[in-house]
Amino acid sequence: MDINIEPFHPIDASNELLDKYLEFYFNYLKERDPDDPLPSKDYIKHRYRKKTPQWVFKRWIVFNKGSKDKIIAASSCVYTVTGATIALKKKDRARIRIIVAKNFRNQGIGTKLLKIITSELQKTNKRVIETTTSFDSGRRFCEKFDGKLITESTESRLYLRRVDWRLINQWRIENQQRNPEVSIELFTKIPEKDIEEFCELYTEVTKQEPSEKDYQLIMTPELRRQREQQWEQENIIWETMITRESTGAISGITEISIYQKGLPTNAYQGFTGVREKYRGRGLGKWLKAEMLTHIQNNYPKVKLVITDNTNINAPMLSINRRMGFQFYKKVSEYTFEINQLAQKFGIKD
Repeated sequence: MDINIEPFHPIDASNELLDKYLEFYFNYLKERDPDDPLPSKDYIKHRYRKKTPQWVFKRWIVFNKGSKDKIIAASSCVYTVTGATIALKKKDRARIRIIVAKNFRNQGIGTKLLKIITSELQKTNKRVIETTTSFDSGRRFCEKFDGKLITESTESRLYLRRVDWRLINQWRIENQQRNPEVSIELFTKIPEKDIEEFCELYTEVTKQEPSEKDYQLIMTPELRRQREQQWEQENIIWETMITRESTGAISGITEISIYQKGLPTNAYQGFTGVREKYRGRGLGKWLKAEMLTHIQNNYPKVKLVITDNTNINAPMLSINRRMGFQFYKKVSEYTFEINQLAQKFGIKD
């Protein structure tokens, strides 16, 4: 089909064009998560117009040829700038997203966008493309271009009105009695005295998450402080709960985030992890029960909690099921070698 593909720069785009993009994007969100309310339009506009000095964003939008009334597809790629302080073990990655409106799929639009992205990334020092999808059509597209499936995770949801609070309170009491010398602490900012140990534990625990990924996030005090500053600026509630041993050591972590301006009805349960030598004492269950109780008692707008775990992380999936989390969707993550895509598309250096 005849289409026009144009670069898209939301930071300096006109309000009219950004509104057209948001209409397209919100239609995609309704299809992806039909049970969710839409986020605040002003909040999303603010995020798209915000400058991100450590990241490079490239975006494209697609119109029917001869008409700019409606956006029918869009794509983006993002990667770190040279010299960025973001602490990734490997910085040769770029993340991409390709969205095609439902009525325009299977007509070659996604392929054209992937070719443009591949050509753009060949000009950089990036070697690998990453992307995620929760659509069967997205999985077929990735497989068509020989994407390597590296992670399959389950997004699960827990509606607070359905929580068995008797069970949650039982977990809190039992595990407190089981670990009488352990205390629970809650932070919005990690105390300076704990920041080094926290980052070490955060990195260790994320490394233990089962996955085929060949890289990982390395948390550093600098990166954590950057994130805390960003969350504060964007009015994002991000809370960290830890278990502290009688020795003062941090043994376990769980985190939540709530986008107050964007979607205050949803709380996102981040990863929960316990340092290996402290496992087998119910600390993970205790942390999750305490955090759920904290959400219920302090955030009356929150209606549901969303979490995701890899499908091979059986212990965490088991805890979630017993808490009442129910399967919502499968999310698949793929990687592509940029040079292989370039060869497939006939793109020369």
